[in-house]
Amino acid sequence: MTSNDLAAVMAIENEAQTSPWGVSAFQSSLMAQDVMPVAESAGKVVGFAVMKCASDQAELLTLAVLASCRRQGVAKHLLRFLSDEAKKRQVTAMFLEVRVSNEKAQSLYSGEGFYRIGLRKNYYPTPTGAREDALLYRKDL
Repeated sequence: MTSNDLAAVMAIENEAQTSPWGVSAFQSSLMAQDVMPVAESAGKVVGFAVMKCASDQAELLTLAVLASCRRQGVAKHLLRFLSDEAKKRQVTAMFLEVRVSNEKAQSLYSGEGFYRIGLRKNYYPTPTGAREDALLYRKDL
């Protein structure tokens, strides 16, 4: 991902996320040199991810795919790229959080070798002002 991708990334982020990141969060990740792949189809950004690495651990901060491109392997491709990149950086474990209501993402993560290790109560905001729990996942590399 580069700053030139931010308009497309923000459009996907706003479409896909209940509480989307702002552009400044992506700019901060770019400045921090986080791992930020984009997936393209016909020259158009259709998905992206952001992963932060620290020491021997990595955290998947966000991942989203354009609605019209879901269920086509884009997210799986991004996750596999991130796992490979993490291994190159000598990361031994990747972590992520996912909404308890997001069963499709949970299925994707489980299928890619992530397993549940915990629960974070009231982690995510919802449009109604309530809070939703998050499941914490880990993948050993």
